[in-house]
Amino acid sequence: SITGLPLVTAANLVEATQDCGAFVQMSGVLKRIAVKLSKSCNDLRLLSSGPRAGLGEINLPPVQAGSSIMPGKVNPVIPEVVNQVAFEVIGNDVTITMAAEAGQLQLNAFEPIILHSLSESITHLRAACLTLAERCVS
Repeated sequence: SITGLPLVTAANLVEATQDCGAFVQMSGVLKRIAVKLSKSCNDLRLLSSGPRAGLGEINLPPVQAGSSIMPGKVNPVIPEVVNQVAFEVIGNDVTITMAAEAGQLQLNAFEPIILHSLSESITHLRAACLTLAERCVS
């Protein structure tokens, strides 16, 4: 009732305190999404390269002033931001994996960093997806 979220008690409390496998699995799914988004953004960056020596297959919307040494160039800042969020999500996945592995016996004292990293990945990945959709590809 404190968070307003539909939280429930784990079916097996002993397993829930010693095994963080569900968090590792969820983080892995987020990492896969981040990798796919980053790859797509790399494609957008390459396809929009130009105006003279690049591919110039697509035009990304200008978000900020272009290059002072290359007039007409539109910097792919939104795809680059999504790339950086993907790097962060991948790093958070490593943190979550190592923290889940570091628990001893029947207790994992590293759940706070697991939950912090997972929450950060979810929040930032969501924001990156919305930004990409609204300011770059819509």
